Amino acid sequence: MESLALKLTENIPIGVYTLYLDDKGAPHFSFISKRCLEILDLERDALLANHRIALERLHPDDKASFVHAYTNAILNKSYFFWEGRAQIKNTICWIKSECTPHINDAGHCTWSGILTDITDLKASQLKLQEAHKELVTSEVNRSKLEERERMLQDLHDGFGSNLNTALLRAEISSMTQEDFKQIMEECLSDLYLMVDTLADSNCTIKSAVAEFRYRTQNRMEQIKLPIHWHIELESCPEIPHFMVLQILRVGQEALNNIIKHSHASQVHIYLTYHTEIRTLLLKINDNGDGFSDTTRNGKGLSNMKNRARKIGGSLSLQTGNHGTSVELTVPLNAI
Repeated sequence: MESLALKLTENIPIGVYTLYLDDKGAPHFSFISKRCLEILDLERDALLANHRIALERLHPDDKASFVHAYTNAILNKSYFFWEGRAQIKNTICWIKSECTPHINDAGHCTWSGILTDITDLKASQLKLQEAHKELVTSEVNRSKLEERERMLQDLHDGFGSNLNTALLRAEISSMTQEDFKQIMEECLSDLYLMVDTLADSNCTIKSAVAEFRYRTQNRMEQIKLPIHWHIELESCPEIPHFMVLQILRVGQEALNNIIKHSHASQVHIYLTYHTEIRTLLLKINDNGDGFSDTTRNGKGLSNMKNRARKIGGSLSLQTGNHGTSVELTVPLNAI
């Protein structure tokens, strides 16, 4: 049985060894299989005589981690595990070593361990990591391209559409100076909104809302229309820039309608993230005259509904003699 066990141990593709502590507590190898010697490129007699020569095979950058794990196992008579690089015949190899302690009745400890060449495994893992990195990079680039296409389309539909309308009306001389001023203000507001949202790669919903609030406040002060802000976004997750832009554009469109049609004396803007239902709510209330049927069916409200649909949200409108309330609800479950 011993002869058969030795024959099997000598021929399996994993190195096997045993280590013991002498009376002075110094470690020594009591057995080293042929595969261990092949992996380390050492002679059996030399390694049995001095176990420290195995340390000479370790890569300088990985030697400290081996010594730490090895010393801890010897001092505490505990399980040992280490994985790192070795320099064998001028070639960098990866090896793994682990062993389990056994303490006899007399209190003497021996370790039974295995030594494995994992160079091919590490090479495969590296290739897998590189392939995964390339896949992630490709996906990021694809997402950026899709985002860019959405932005260009949105720029065309919003900013470009307003400019085109101004051009057509100018050509047929149907635009007053006040109409021209109003369209240019809307174009500038839209441009500023895009720049504030998209120019900074670190832009968040909070920072974008802060910029939007600053610009809107200045505009409202010029026309002497008080606006009150109620912002609660402390626990709101990060939102893609395209979604942030659409949310703020809905708010901008609602404010434009208030300025043009409502004759309101007060405006309240609520932007709240509801953690329990993972939903963002934008609500804009005014105390004006309410929407007429023409305004209710106009392009502005249609644009807001389209923007809401683009980001998976919904838009509702309540209007009457005591004012108007526009609500945008955006579920964020997928974020």
